[in-house]
Amino acid sequence: GIGVHASLIKDFLSRANLQKAKEFLGRNYSIKGKVIKGQGLGSKELFATINLDCEGYFLPQNGVYATLLKSQRKTYKSVSFLGVRSSDENFAIESHILEELGENFMQGEFFELEFISFLRENQKFQDLKKLKNQITKDIEQARELLRKNDER
Repeated sequence: GIGVHASLIKDFLSRANLQKAKEFLGRNYSIKGKVIKGQGLGSKELFATINLDCEGYFLPQNGVYATLLKSQRKTYKSVSFLGVRSSDENFAIESHILEELGENFMQGEFFELEFISFLRENQKFQDLKKLKNQITKDIEQARELLRKNDER
């Protein structure tokens, strides 16, 4: 029955097995949330991100994902982080949009975050330079995976 499917899907998601979850759902897994204020570190030191509050949703395994961030107006290719930020030890869902934005997003604005591909598990970095290098690699990998996803 449906209960069996739900627990199976949650099991797949908790192990970042997006493909299996998609087979059961018939679509990519997604969550919805509203934009909340981040700590401002990304836009200053790293890469600007949108921070989402997705309370009430089952979240896949913590890690870094190639994602699609959907507003009411547009779908943006993105790379997303789920997990505890090493900078402040708080749990966060952060998405970096992989294109130049001609707009800003308001706190309280709602987005859907669609998970396309799991990139890697979270790791701690000794300094911001190492973290920035890894994020640069994540962005390249996400771009490539999302480009291939377009071609399907």
